[in-house]
Amino acid sequence: MAKWGHRSSLPPFGDDEPEGVTRVTTEATGNLETAFALDAAEIAARCRTQPSLGLTAAEAARRHRIHGANRLREHKTRSTALILAHQFTGIIVWLLAGASVLSLVLGDLVDAIAIVIVLLLNGAIGFFTELRAARSMEALMRITHVRTRVRRDGQVREIDAHELVPGDVVVLEAGDVVTADLRLVKVSSVFCDESLLTGESAPVAKQTDAIAPGTHVADRTNMAFSGTSVTRGLGEGIVVATGMATQLGHISTLAEAADAEASPLEQRLDTLGHKLVWLTLALAALTSLAGIMWGNSIPDMIKTGVALAVAAIPEGLPVVATLCLARGMLRMAARNAIVTRLSSVETLGATTLVLTDKTGTLTENRMSVVSYLLDGGDVEVARDGSGDPFRGAGGGDLAGSDSLIWALRIGVLCNTAEPDEHDGGARIGDPMEIALLAAAAKADLTRASLAGEFREVRQHAFDPVRKMMATVVSREDDSVYAVKGAPECVLEVSRSVLTGDGPRDMSDGDLDDWRARAGHAAKSGLRVLALAMKTAASPSEDPYEGLTLVGLVCFLDPLRADVPAAIRASLDAGVRVVMMTGDHADTAAKIAQQAGLGTGLGTGRGTGPLKVLTGRDLAGIDPETADEQTQERLLQTDVFARVA
Repeated sequence: MAKWGHRSSLPPFGDDEPEGVTRVTTEATGNLETAFALDAAEIAARCRTQPSLGLTAAEAARRHRIHGANRLREHKTRSTALILAHQFTGIIVWLLAGASVLSLVLGDLVDAIAIVIVLLLNGAIGFFTELRAARSMEALMRITHVRTRVRRDGQVREIDAHELVPGDVVVLEAGDVVTADLRLVKVSSVFCDESLLTGESAPVAKQTDAIAPGTHVADRTNMAFSGTSVTRGLGEGIVVATGMATQLGHISTLAEAADAEASPLEQRLDTLGHKLVWLTLALAALTSLAGIMWGNSIPDMIKTGVALAVAAIPEGLPVVATLCLARGMLRMAARNAIVTRLSSVETLGATTLVLTDKTGTLTENRMSVVSYLLDGGDVEVARDGSGDPFRGAGGGDLAGSDSLIWALRIGVLCNTAEPDEHDGGARIGDPMEIALLAAAAKADLTRASLAGEFREVRQHAFDPVRKMMATVVSREDDSVYAVKGAPECVLEVSRSVLTGDGPRDMSDGDLDDWRARAGHAAKSGLRVLALAMKTAASPSEDPYEGLTLVGLVCFLDPLRADVPAAIRASLDAGVRVVMMTGDHADTAAKIAQQAGLGTGLGTGRGTGPLKVLTGRDLAGIDPETADEQTQERLLQTDVFARVA
């Protein structure tokens, strides 16, 4: 009977196959790693599940016995004994232990005891420092506990995420964390934040159609991956991989497979130890031989040679090295950085090249509004919280204009983000919608402040075909339609543009100009949405016809405030910094420029234009056969974008 292993097809039913179920073998099902290339009906058939009913409790239990818990393989806990034993490895420690034994044999009890005390002191310092760090890291790993909603026996139930099995039908809504790799079979305006997995800073719109085999992970829009989160919409998906078989599990496997290397200090101490062995043996032998040749007794000269060998071993070296590393570990701990091995502190100090992720590392992993593009000019949004939060670019006087006020209002009215019940100051939902609320709040425009003038009547969910969403609100005797969406789609249905003197008919020249402004912002690495509105007597009109364009709003996952200084300090110290991200090249390049990354190998500070390569560029390069020019090109690259 075929068995389903990691990244393969679902297990066949055993002898207790339900009546009427056709047995499907591994050969028939194929590899579910390509689930994104199959249509939803075929996935359901291969998983032997019905999306409307889900698995039965009995079948779920059977599959759980086969596949085990839906969790990543936990790294083996370093036992106390192992941590203690690690302190007494290394040739220097062995030399000291040997010297202590020889001292004891020669009757030099004081030296023997002194060396033993040094060994115990060195071991104690390293042991207690590493034990504390290791247990702190293990405590961090135990705090996560996630629940998920799944359809079983035709009913939606909430279960522990560890109980998910391949074939389960998972129900998703905004705010949920995805707990297994899902092939989506039903979506309603679903967007997922995949920054943890792919580096994509903006939420990804999801759909259910099959896509081409070989598609990059970041472009598999009919999949929801373990570890990502749903920022908007409702959906359902069939579990096609759990635990270590997920994309996140694959990354974990790669991390586990990485070979542990000795730190530079450990390598140098090992080299020194070997040299000391041969040097002390040679000195002891020569001294003993010379004494014997001068007529001294052989036993006396052997004792003298051994004593010299013991004296030549620097018993204080391990303690000094351990104390220095322990101090470095404590200084890092004071800055909230946990280091589990003392040697890692020295490795960090010897680093000459840093490969860094972008999203969440160089950036805040939190979308912010950076500007509004309005008729007559742009308005920049300040992030520092000082002075006027809205500043007209180029000295323009648009900061208090009606266009900006309406742009801010639309950002609040046409918005589905909600306050987090567990954190009064935070919100859950699409990061760009949260950013719109934050920008409007700087002008004291909130849902509460607008509720007295505008009352919501109807909401039109995001339409994946039209790429727009709308909210209808009543104001006195008319209805106001607040719309936001993709610039190309909103511009297509806009018949006028809001100016300082009111709406003006949109000419072909105006349309071309707005398209150019949107394109320029997108090429600069910004995410762009168009904001529009219309007023009508009835709230039941088509919300996407005859609109008045208010403006464009530009978003960016902002750079962390302390990153440029950290990059400068690294470059000044001779450490080169290279960005590697799954995000788009334009977005990555803009962040890299703001961070201060650049070329200029070995010169400390970047000089010259930024050099960017994409995953597609790398796909055509074989490092084993690449010519010298190609290798030099790779070495001088500052940003690797859209890479897996």
